[in-house]
Amino acid sequence: MAHTTTETIGFCEGVIELLAQHRDVLAGRGLNVDGWHARLRSVTTNALKVNAEQQAQKARLREMTAMSVAALDGAYVEASSMLNGVMGTLGNRNEASIQAARLRSAVNRRAKKARVDTKAA
Repeated sequence: MAHTTTETIGFCEGVIELLAQHRDVLAGRGLNVDGWHARLRSVTTNALKVNAEQQAQKARLREMTAMSVAALDGAYVEASSMLNGVMGTLGNRNEASIQAARLRSAVNRRAKKARVDTKAA
């Protein structure tokens, strides 16, 4: 069963507090309270550290995703502008212009289909 970070850390802190509150009784019955306390404090601290790194990585990934989308959009616009230049230079009835129009249409059709498929899923 998966728990949220807050739930897990709260639970660990609660157990640490319980061990501290009942240390003498538990130790008197043979439990290695100090060892357990140190171990749980260590794994809790490590979990917080690893979670903080994951959060930082997620933030960097969001930034990289935005940069990637912008770069891909820029590349598409640049290529599309060049196709417009080819078509404008050669005229719309030229074979190269017809191929250019088909190329752009095919890319746009696939992109539109992918968006529709994503919405349906």
